[in-house]
Amino acid sequence: MGDSSTMRMLHKSTKMMKTPEFSVEWRSSNPFIIEKKPIELAAIRINGGPSLAGKPIGANTLKDCLLVHPRYVGKRIDHEIIKVRGWRNGRTIDILVDEPYMAEGKEFPILNFKGVGANSDRPMVIHPTGWYRRIASSSGYGVWASRKQDIFKRYFGASTRKAALSEMNEDVFVSTGIPSVVNLQVNPFPRSLNNKICAVEGSDARFPRLAQLVRPSQTNLRMANAVVLSDSELQSINASRFAEIDSQLILLQLKLAKEGQ
Repeated sequence: MGDSSTMRMLHKSTKMMKTPEFSVEWRSSNPFIIEKKPIELAAIRINGGPSLAGKPIGANTLKDCLLVHPRYVGKRIDHEIIKVRGWRNGRTIDILVDEPYMAEGKEFPILNFKGVGANSDRPMVIHPTGWYRRIASSSGYGVWASRKQDIFKRYFGASTRKAALSEMNEDVFVSTGIPSVVNLQVNPFPRSLNNKICAVEGSDARFPRLAQLVRPSQTNLRMANAVVLSDSELQSINASRFAEIDSQLILLQLKLAKEGQ
C-alpha cells in the first residue's frame, strides 16, 4: 500500500464522481483536503453562546451549532449565515476551524458534522431528494436514487436522533483500544427546524427527529481520497500504521463473529 501507483489504482473510482475544486494543506505534519470555494451554511445555535458573525470560527463555538442548508431556515428560525473552509464528504462535512478543539493536550483542527446531507456533487447539507447508491449500473459505479429513507433509516442522508445517540454511545472501539475518531456530542434538531424540513420536502407528520453527530479530528484525509496527494506526499503517509489498525479490526470482527455478535 505504500506504493503510490498502487494507491492511485485502488482509488481511481473516486475520480468517477464530480468533486469541487480543492487544495491540500498541511499543518503540524497533518494533511487537510479543503474546497477552494468557501461553503455557505446556516448555523443554528442550540446551546446558546456568542454570535459567530465577524469572529474567528472556533471549535468550542461551532460544536454547539446545527449546520444546514440555508433553504431550511427561512425567517422564523434564528440562525446566522456563515462561510466555512471545509470539505463535503459523503453525508458529512469537515470544517477547518480557526481555533482548534483541545483534548488531552492535542489539537483537533477539524470538526466533522455527520448527518448533514448527500454527496459533494449535489447541493449539500440535507439533500432534498437524492441518495447515492453504490450498486451495479450502466456507469459501472452507482446511481442517484430518489428516496426518503435508506436501509440504515437515514432520511435525506441525515441521521435520526435515535441512530445518532446509538452511535454516540457505542464504545466497541474504545473498549478494545483500536484508534478511532471520538464522538464529541449529538446535536438534536429543534422541532421548528424539523417541521421546516418536513414542509419543504412534503413529508408527513411521522417524519422522525433528526440529529447531527459532531466529531473532532486531526486530519480529514481518508484513504478513499488519498489519490489527491502528490507522489511525495503519499510517501509521507505511514502505511504500516494503517495496516496495524486494519489488522486489529479484522481480529475484532473474527472475535465478535465467534461470539455470535
